[in-house]
This record gives sequence, structure tokens and C-alpha cells, in this order.
Amino acid sequence: MLNHYAEKNIIVDPVTFDSTVSRNYTIYFIILYFWILVATPHRRFPFLGDIHFERIVMLLSWAVLIFSNKIKIRFTRITLLILLFYFWMLISYTFSPYQSFKISQLWFESYWKLIIFYFLILFSINGIKDLFFIFAGFVVVLFLYQTHSWYDFLHGGSYVWQQGIKRMSGVWGGSELGSANQFGMIALFSIPITFFWFNATKKRVIKIFLSFSFFMSFSSIIYSGTRAAMISLFFFILLIVFNKKNRNFKVFTLFSFIILIIILILPEGLKHRYFGLTYDKETQIEIASDKIAIDSALGRLEGLQDGWKLVLKRPVFGYGPGTSAIARNEVNEAIANIRGRADDVALELHNLYGQVLSETGFIGTFFFLLIISIYLYQLYSIKHIKKIDLENLKVINNYKLLLQSYILLMLFYGFFSHTLYRYYWLLLFACHGAFIDIVTHNYKDRDANS
Repeated sequence: MLNHYAEKNIIVDPVTFDSTVSRNYTIYFIILYFWILVATPHRRFPFLGDIHFERIVMLLSWAVLIFSNKIKIRFTRITLLILLFYFWMLISYTFSPYQSFKISQLWFESYWKLIIFYFLILFSINGIKDLFFIFAGFVVVLFLYQTHSWYDFLHGGSYVWQQGIKRMSGVWGGSELGSANQFGMIALFSIPITFFWFNATKKRVIKIFLSFSFFMSFSSIIYSGTRAAMISLFFFILLIVFNKKNRNFKVFTLFSFIILIIILILPEGLKHRYFGLTYDKETQIEIASDKIAIDSALGRLEGLQDGWKLVLKRPVFGYGPGTSAIARNEVNEAIANIRGRADDVALELHNLYGQVLSETGFIGTFFFLLIISIYLYQLYSIKHIKKIDLENLKVINNYKLLLQSYILLMLFYGFFSHTLYRYYWLLLFACHGAFIDIVTHNYKDRDANS
């Protein structure tokens, strides 16, 4: 007899559900928490911060999960490594020479919330249907947030002036330096799910919505002026083109047409940023006044180099979470002279790998790379599971390819940005853990009882 995973239709094509709503009510709280992480409403409405709205939502989510009897306690190998990695970051923080640096303090005060959020997702998913609703909810939240941001942008708000151009940023956080880059990243990370959902669904209404979602996400990347997100998007497109199992030239042609239309209507300043090989005289002056072209490829490479120099100085503990920006003053004299040592003018490495090395040392880097390796290996190993019926094989492959392409996209984007403490990682790890658990238990049990 099969275990509880092997219920009828537990693994089915999510686009053929008879019902368009989930009966696992914890999923709705998870989606609400997505909105809190993306939109940060406490910045707009300070009273939400005063009442700790985020914590209230998290507590309610756990209460609903526990009392609904839908909790599925699972403890994966990646979960163990995540806890070890987090524990090591706590040790690095303890021995950090820059504990007082504001970003380091913010990490200490906030990152544990994401760990709890990770377990909430991991324990809430009872089947592929739940996994689908989490991914779909993520797309919808980002779509609504971008819609709000575009409305504000078209009415004169939600932008910053950087590197000589007007760059779109997310609503409610547009005044913060670097928010344009974060907005571009948010838009980028909605695209893989949008693509795979579009490729799987047969519902015309859903396809129209997803086409518009892709159009908006790509437009957001363009108008944010985030070249890292643009390059990463084309990297994702190449992944799809060269993937024989999920190659869909109709979808690719449609999305390419949308890209072409957007490029043709670009303002001249943005065309120059994306396609110009040199800056004009006016722009060069503006870049010189800022001293460092943060968004340049050279700056990203320099961030990796500085990260390597820093880890050699503190190879065991590193400098602690969130400290690489201020710590690089020790190894980069030019940046130290330009920016000084004040917390508010420290320059980030803008490189994930330099960040991991410098902030967690070689031991933390080992944990991080091991997590990624096991993640990819487990997805690869799915193909060795026997007796996956044809009805479910396509569904399983779709989710497998989505999870693969998502992590590869994030790793590629890591060459251009410091993303170690973004919630996307833990979201992906939790969904991956639940997916692997559901698939392996289902079909291993079938093999054992056939």
C-alpha cells in the first residue's frame, strides 16, 4: 500500500486542476508573506512596523499550518546544511571586527526570520498542487507589485537618477540607493516561473495574463537600467533554447517578439546604457563625480578580487555577514580613499562569490557550494527513478527544469550582485526539498509495492 504521498492525483499537471483554489490555507499566508518581503509595506505605513505586522503574519501562518493538520515535517540533507551554514554565519558574526556595521546588525536581527520562513514553506507543501500555488502566487505578487510601481512611475514617481539616466525603481522604496537594481532583480526572478507556466498551461486566459506578465517584467528590467538583470535574462533564454526537453519555439518566438518591441521603443538614454560601447562627454562627467562605475563589469570583477583578498586575511571566520562592503576598505586603497570608512558610503562588492568568501571564510563557502551541489545532483538523480508513468513524467520534468534553470539563473546573476541574503535562495531550497521528497517517496514506494 502506498503512503500518503501516493494519493490519487497528488502528482498531476497543475494546469488541469478542477479547482482554481487551494484548500491548504497556509499557502495563502505564504503568498501574503511574499508580498511583505517584496513590497515592504512598513516603509510606507510605519504603524505596521510598530505593531510588528510581519511577525503577526508569520505566527498566524504557523498557527494555521499546525491546526489544519496539513503539516508535513520533513528534514532534508539541504536543510541540515542550511542550518550548519546559518550557524557558521552566527560564529562569523560573533568574531567579526565590524559587528557594529549597520548591514551586519540588520542581518543578525532579520535573517532568522527567513530561516523560519524556509521551514514554513518546506512543511506546508503536501503535493505538487501546493508547490504550483506557491510559484503561481509568487508570480502574481510580483505582477501586482510591478503594476503598482509602473502606475507610480508613469505619474512621476518610483525612480532614481543614477549614472546619468532616469532609472525606474520599486514603489515605496524608490528613494534608496540601489533600489533600481533590486527592482530589476525582482522582475528578473519572476520570468522563469512565467515561462514554464506559460509553456504548460492550455488555458487561453492564463496565457494572456502570463504574456502580459512577461511584457511587464522585461519592461521593468529595461527601465530599471539594470544591465546585470538584462544579461542574466539572455542567459536564461539561452538555457531554454539549448534545453531539448523543454524547447518550445512558439513560446520562444512570442517572448522574443515582445523583447524586440520593447527595445524599439526605448528612450535614447537607456539605449545608450545598454548598447553604447562608450559614454558621451556629459555622462562621463557624471560617472567621474560618482568616482566608481558600480554597474560596470570591471567593478564586478574587482568585487570578486577584493573578496578573495579579504578571505586570505581571515580564511576561517571571514569578516562576518553583511560586512564585505566596509571590510573591502582594508584591501582596496582606491575605494577607501574615495568612499571613506563611514557606514553610509561603504561600497558593496556586487559579486555573490566575493561576498560568500569574504563574509563566511572558506568553511562557509564550502557549506554554500555543497548546498548547491546537492541541489543539482538530486534534481539530476530524478531521471534514475523507475516507473514514472507518462501521465506524470511531463509534470515532473517541468518542475525539475524550472528548479534547475532558476538556480542556474541565480548563480549567474551572482557574478553581478551580492545576493547571498535574499529570500529567493531559501524559497527555492524549500520548494526543491518538498519536490524531491514528494517525487522520491511516491515512486520508491511504488517500486517497493509493485
